[in-house]
Amino acid sequence: RTHLSRGTIEHRKSVARDVRHLALKCLAEIFTLHPPNFSFAPYMPCIYAVAINPRLAALSAENTQNSSVLLRLLKAWTLTPDYFAYLTAYNEATFPTLLDLLVAPKVQPEVVALVLDVLQTFLDYSPEDALQAGLTDDPRVAADAALLARDNVQKHVSRILSHMRTCFATVPFTPAARGAGPAGQQQQQGAQGGALAMRQIHILSRVAEYATSQAADARALLDLLLPILRKPNAAVPERTKGHVLRMMVRFVPIVLAPEAAPPATLLPAYLDVVSACFGRLRLDGSRTTLAEIMQLLAGFSSAPALVAAAEIVRDINSLSQERLGGADFEVRLGGYARLNERLWAAPMLDSHAWVPLLHNLTFFAQDHEEMSIRSNAAYGLARFITRLASALRDDPLAAEPETRSLGRCLTAIVLPAIRHAFNSKYEIVREEYLGVLRRAVR
Repeated sequence: RTHLSRGTIEHRKSVARDVRHLALKCLAEIFTLHPPNFSFAPYMPCIYAVAINPRLAALSAENTQNSSVLLRLLKAWTLTPDYFAYLTAYNEATFPTLLDLLVAPKVQPEVVALVLDVLQTFLDYSPEDALQAGLTDDPRVAADAALLARDNVQKHVSRILSHMRTCFATVPFTPAARGAGPAGQQQQQGAQGGALAMRQIHILSRVAEYATSQAADARALLDLLLPILRKPNAAVPERTKGHVLRMMVRFVPIVLAPEAAPPATLLPAYLDVVSACFGRLRLDGSRTTLAEIMQLLAGFSSAPALVAAAEIVRDINSLSQERLGGADFEVRLGGYARLNERLWAAPMLDSHAWVPLLHNLTFFAQDHEEMSIRSNAAYGLARFITRLASALRDDPLAAEPETRSLGRCLTAIVLPAIRHAFNSKYEIVREEYLGVLRRAVR
């Protein structure tokens, strides 16, 4: 019997590891080459038994720092529809275990990007595109791959949404920047994180197609997407926010349906996010979608004031049916007239209804091109201040919750808008807001 020293044993173990690593690397390269008219199917049970299954349990612990050879092998099986089945047919745990890397402790963006590559391949796969791009020349294989990709996403949609929530919490939304030195490196890392976050938004928009039937999945999707709307446009472009808003139109009725038993706090939370967007988003399409969401939310509310506010919001954001991209001034001015002449003093128009109205008024009061819109919006702000002054005369100590809520609307919405408007490069906007401030001081 031969007795080996500890050094010899460790050396042999090291050599064996190097051989296994090189063999796995060569295997991944072979799949990447995609040799024509060759089927790996007879070899797949052996490949799984030797190379995949023994390492699957530790995948999330051993492959978080870089895109390892094993991860590159798994990704290679998504490069062509001929290989899609290799990722799932021989061990059903392979795909969900790969997804679990998204929430592994201290996982690096490089690894997250690789997992998202695999997921996005399944989400974006089209048999027609695959045939056109020459990824396969068999229409039946292309069609079967589409079914396999869709089934895998559908089966794990809840897991995907849960993991994406963690990804959104750890990946920064940072606008692209350049620089040198440590600060420049931080900016580059932030830019990479921002690009990764934007990619996650795209993936979530595709996952949305699979989350339409379950209220829990739809709510999880909205919980992920709504914080995006609060990000500055420098971090998340407005057109991307427009995609998020269109998803809200689809999922709000599912989440807030009575049979879904939504919590009482959900509707006010959605209202706060949508209302704040009226003060930031400028594109006509985005504002029209916001008005549509506002009406949906008002429909699920039992408050007549919110219904009235949603109607005014719809009118003052209305677009002309005759001019492409043009405002419908008749409808808009009619909405302002209803607010400024009648509804502003109505007791039914409470502080909750004023929130979306004030965000719209502060936005349109900065319109330097249309005097009629700007002056009516500024007059609406003056009407609100008059309403608050009347409430304070009746309740000088602000003991009533409604009086305090109206006061918070002034400090949280109107006053910050005044400060922002004073930095405007347009004198007419500064003068308009100076009149609003003068009314507030009185």
